[in-house]
Amino acid sequence: MKQKLFFSLLFLVAAVVVFAGELGVMQPAGGETWPIGSTQFIKWVFVGGEGAQAVNLILIKDGALIGKIAENIPYDELSGEGHFKWQVGTLLPDNKYVLSPPKKLAPGKGYSIGVKSLDRIYRAESKGFMISE
Repeated sequence: MKQKLFFSLLFLVAAVVVFAGELGVMQPAGGETWPIGSTQFIKWVFVGGEGAQAVNLILIKDGALIGKIAENIPYDELSGEGHFKWQVGTLLPDNKYVLSPPKKLAPGKGYSIGVKSLDRIYRAESKGFMISE
């Protein structure tokens, strides 16, 4: 009985170690000012774990989702690093089947970038930055 319990616990610990990973946002690092229309790099790194092969990028303001920046963006599996060149203010439409006018971002503080793995297991959010005219 003890041996069976030991191997069950060992298997559980091994499963947690295999799937444990960490996603982090390197840029924006926080405190930057990004003018609307400028081109900025969003950078992230994924360390360890399995399953995450690409990410979705979202724009957040004061904790609320503003919109999607990009979807299904791959990263380098060897280094774990990924990047996306974003024209500040450009967001994907809410519904790709309905043509709607683009959202206009309000300049101000409290913006951050969310990075989510496609399987939604791994998530990270940048520190706050400012968007200006």
